[in-house]
Amino acid sequence: MTTQQKIWKGAGTVVKAVVPLFLYIAIPGVLMGIGSIVRSYQGSSEELAAESGNFYNFLSQVLILVFLYRRSRKQGRNFWEETTLYVGELSKQDRSLCIRCALLGASVSLMLSALLTILPLPQRLMGTYETSSSIVFAGKDVILVLINMALLAPLAEEILFRGYMLNRLLTFFPERQAIWISAVIFALCHGNLLWMAYALAAGVFLAWISIRKDNILYPICIHAGFNLPAVLIAVIQVTGMGEAWIFKNHFLVFLYGLIGAAAGRLLYLDMKNRGDL
Repeated sequence: MTTQQKIWKGAGTVVKAVVPLFLYIAIPGVLMGIGSIVRSYQGSSEELAAESGNFYNFLSQVLILVFLYRRSRKQGRNFWEETTLYVGELSKQDRSLCIRCALLGASVSLMLSALLTILPLPQRLMGTYETSSSIVFAGKDVILVLINMALLAPLAEEILFRGYMLNRLLTFFPERQAIWISAVIFALCHGNLLWMAYALAAGVFLAWISIRKDNILYPICIHAGFNLPAVLIAVIQVTGMGEAWIFKNHFLVFLYGLIGAAAGRLLYLDMKNRGDL
């Protein structure tokens, strides 16, 4: 195969790998557009997103999963094998690893959240980060966004990025290149610079885990665990319970980060010693 043929083949592989992602990005906007027409909504798109955005995001997560499952069946392929998501007949060791993966994700998230709170980062950078974060919880249907973050988003995004995308990239690219391509695309989808930075690192690690274990179940557990602290923080902010002393005391925030860092390191070393990583 000539260099030109390799370039075209590689580009075609990337395009095929990201097609489901385009649908995932487009569906919420399409649903909101349909909803505004059906309801004869007179407000702005920003007001509609604030009022019902969580519902449309929830619905889009469900629809993309149903669509991908039905497409696999229609094309005569096994959805679970195509996405390397194996959940049946899990051994006691597998279930234990799922729990440890979720705890690892939560520990890393706790550490990063503490760092972002304590470190004197430029306001320009933190301003966009805080704005992006607040948009996630801006809607009225808070329960739906919590379900999204804790369950549906980790499931849908791991199926898209580490299931469909990574597996298609591996049909042409070497393992390392496939991992980095999927991780870069994953990072770019997060918009804010800080989100992109740790999404890139997470994308590399999650892709490596999925290849190592040949099962995206474990990246799903890590992803869900990573989102868990954000879910708990959202509950605290919405209810106002303990918000003042939990977030305003930098010593406590530093302590949370230290606990997260220590727990994450211990879990990682334990998983390496067990041969899970």
